[in-house]
Amino acid sequence: MLRHWIMLTVSLLAIAAGGCENKEDRVSRNKLRRAVEQTQSRDVPTAIKGARAIAENRLAVEALPQLSAALKHPEPEVRRAIAITLSQMGPAAKPVLEDVKTAKKDPDRQVQIAAAFAQVLIDPDAVPDLAPLTEALTSPVEADRGQSAFLLGFLGPRATGALPALEEAAKKGGRAGQVAQASIRRIKGERTPAPPIGSSPGRVTE
Repeated sequence: MLRHWIMLTVSLLAIAAGGCENKEDRVSRNKLRRAVEQTQSRDVPTAIKGARAIAENRLAVEALPQLSAALKHPEPEVRRAIAITLSQMGPAAKPVLEDVKTAKKDPDRQVQIAAAFAQVLIDPDAVPDLAPLTEALTSPVEADRGQSAFLLGFLGPRATGALPALEEAAKKGGRAGQVAQASIRRIKGERTPAPPIGSSPGRVTE
């Protein structure tokens, strides 16, 4: 009799655990659905908020088709946010890798940079395509140079081929030049404090 009750208790606990897990999935999917709807908004802050919410969702991979479509959002700030979200998903975003590669040809330089970085994190075993990042180091816009320099530093030794371009960027001075100097040291494996960036990956502080 005691054994019967023990088995019954274990079964009920297992059912309860399964119910909790299903409930957690439902909550996550509801949040994911709302976040996806936000990314489709023409309001830039709303769409970016949705992209960030997807990145934080445990079921984010289920939104890959919508994220891929959002890479064609009319606003470049949103397209950049979507590329960053995909980079945070890493290899889980491999099903949309070709769309990320296409985004490297986006007319907006910031989107190009974010997409190039996303490609490296999504497909870490491939030889990194550093061209979009090194080309951005020659941009007259300091934000472009700073973001590109930071992301190259984040890649460490994998970005060794970008050292000549980083050295040229460092000579230009300014905040972006400081980031380039720090990234050079990181790529070479030297200990260095974090470069002066903002809270978002690759964003140079004002």
